[in-house]
Amino acid sequence: MKDIDVYANHQPNPVLLTRLAEKAGIPSDRLVIVGDTVGNIGAAGAPYALAAAADRGRLAPGSRVLITAYGAGLTSAGSLVTWTGAPVHHQASDDGAHAAPDQSGTPPTSP
Repeated sequence: MKDIDVYANHQPNPVLLTRLAEKAGIPSDRLVIVGDTVGNIGAAGAPYALAAAADRGRLAPGSRVLITAYGAGLTSAGSLVTWTGAPVHHQASDDGAHAAPDQSGTPPTSP
């Protein structure tokens, strides 16, 4: 647990997640909680928490991030990643939607 810098988890219940983290010995400053503001967003909870950690400045190049999720039918998944520090680009299009960067990492240009 000491080797993990950030925990980005599926969050059906942020209170339960916080209590489980306490029992597991996970420091609260390493746990990213988003369910208290967005509710249970299902499978999107873990990547949303990862994005929130990046937006909040909680990730630095070399940070080790544990991403976990579970679902119906006792399915579960986890991934341990090392954050590269790659920039995250958001660019709103004319309709207000966010356009994704191309594979080079360069955000699309506006028309």
